[in-house]
Amino acid sequence: MTQSQMNQISVVIPCYNSAQTIEGCIKSLLNQSLKPDEIIVVDDGSKDNTVNIARKFPVTVIQTEHLGPSHARNVGVMKSRGGYIVFVESDAWYKKTYIEGMITPMIKDRTVYATKGGGREVWGSSKNLLNRFFNQRWKVAGHLRKRKERGVLGAWNFRREVFEKVGYYKEDFLCGEDVDLAQRIEKAGYKIYEVKWTKNAVMVHKEPDTLRMLIVQNFWKGFARRRYALSWEQKLTLHGKVRYGAGMLFFSTFPVWAILSLYHWFFYGLLGIWVFKYLRQIYTKEIRLMSRFALKNKDIPLVLALPGIRIVEILSFSAGTIFSWMVPLKKNIKLYKKKEVCWDENI
Repeated sequence: MTQSQMNQISVVIPCYNSAQTIEGCIKSLLNQSLKPDEIIVVDDGSKDNTVNIARKFPVTVIQTEHLGPSHARNVGVMKSRGGYIVFVESDAWYKKTYIEGMITPMIKDRTVYATKGGGREVWGSSKNLLNRFFNQRWKVAGHLRKRKERGVLGAWNFRREVFEKVGYYKEDFLCGEDVDLAQRIEKAGYKIYEVKWTKNAVMVHKEPDTLRMLIVQNFWKGFARRRYALSWEQKLTLHGKVRYGAGMLFFSTFPVWAILSLYHWFFYGLLGIWVFKYLRQIYTKEIRLMSRFALKNKDIPLVLALPGIRIVEILSFSAGTIFSWMVPLKKNIKLYKKKEVCWDENI
């Protein structure tokens, strides 16, 4: 690679069935304060109009079989020519200084091999309750990061040579592939810089805005997490699997205990155990802060809805987790990749 290529910036957009958002994504990247030298759209076998929309813009479009987001990202790296690789999501648009905010730490410091973090907002109407829920969630995440009570796990911006040193994304991962790559980079002794939560590097992301999409997203999160959980020494013993599965099953059957408690006092006890054991998972520190911020904004409907939304998330995630352990891992991966929906509705 020449010195000129080492200073070039390549943006990779992996996408699947992203016709509704790909135009906004590309336009925002073409309007950056620090212009990328190339934008590569890697389409993972979309069945909608994603490719035709992308080809209206001065970008490189590569079409592949439907093999998943990690494969699409790896193809993007191999086909790119820049010394800096910026991965973005097809269902988001990026504020004008996003690339500048993410790449500058690597330009200024040769010991930095990747960056993570930045800010995040919600792409959608504030009239929608779930949009307001996610907007508050990201505000709270930024608040906790500023207080150093929460970190960022995955990285999305890299020097090209880091892939030569630690390898590419693991294509059999259904989620957590970004976290896995970041862990491998840090384990190999390379520095990852966390960009602060500021207005200088903000992505505006499309979040689930209907109950159905919320359930689907969290179900597949729970389902996809198994492959990552089996990595990095997170394997469960048989006893651990039984205990974990029983806990998830008990929690997922909350509606049954609630209904049965109307007919016999015995089930009041099971319902009480459920409430005692999982109340902390519903009223987490994050949810408590979200309630406080929503009250400041006088958003009473959101304050009242927070526990219910959180319960839906937990139940959906639990159901996906239980289902994943019922299916052999190889079939698990094939089943996940057959989904005919946009990745980011699910992960």
